[in-house]
Amino acid sequence: MSALTYHLELEAGASYSATFLYRQADGVTPVNLTGWTALAQIRRSPYDSSTEPLVEVVPDITALTGQVVLALTAEQTRAAVDGGAWALELTNTGGEPVVRLVHGRVKVSPEVVH
Repeated sequence: MSALTYHLELEAGASYSATFLYRQADGVTPVNLTGWTALAQIRRSPYDSSTEPLVEVVPDITALTGQVVLALTAEQTRAAVDGGAWALELTNTGGEPVVRLVHGRVKVSPEVVH
């Protein structure tokens, strides 16, 4: 399964939330995520592996429905950069398999109210 391309459109200084569903190949049946963990990162570029991510989030998982919720705080949306890259990966117990569920670019509109 290929990762879904989903571009984050963030407003700096505002909270953000998006829900993703991990489904079987039929596109309907949820994958049971019991024992899985999720991790999302925002970086300056997809090739920026030598530094700490700008934002790192542990999304919430609802195991039986295959639902993964990415929630960013106002502080995290301030730390993201326009033109950056992001991805959300799922890891099964024991470390394998690792599945990139979603990835894309990051667009950030500047914060006006301080």
